[in-house]
Amino acid sequence: MPDSVKYSGEFFATCWKGDKKLWRERFSNGITAAALLNILDASFRTIPWYMSPITLVSDVSSADTMASHAGWTEVTTAYDEDPRPAWSPPAASGGKLKNTTTVEFTFNASTVCDGLMIVSQSDKTILDSGILWCTGKFSTPRTFAAGQQLRVFYELTATAV
Repeated sequence: MPDSVKYSGEFFATCWKGDKKLWRERFSNGITAAALLNILDASFRTIPWYMSPITLVSDVSSADTMASHAGWTEVTTAYDEDPRPAWSPPAASGGKLKNTTTVEFTFNASTVCDGLMIVSQSDKTILDSGILWCTGKFSTPRTFAAGQQLRVFYELTATAV
């Protein structure tokens, strides 16, 4: 599954005198750090985002959506928080967005989790709605017992390459 995005752009310029084309040029642009911060803020601070644990059936895929993700299921009943806990970072800085307080899950039953997801839908009973931003897997499946708490930070980075 891809873990990065690249933005690129090109200008297409043509100089004319009347109906005669004098020259044309195609050239790439550079994207500024300020623009990348704006993209982070506009995309991830104007829309609320929520986190939830997942359990793998097979694997995650870049083609996954909330309506279609055969490789995993969302853990919805084994933790107390309702709705899904919000991921709400402060303004982007230094090319990054990161929550300053943890997103927390308090488990009420024994369960195995393979990773986490971030989605734009808060209601954990609505499993096929919202924009699925990402999924990520722990290095190994993690077993949680009732009373244990998972605390999560998530950091999103935008860099010009």
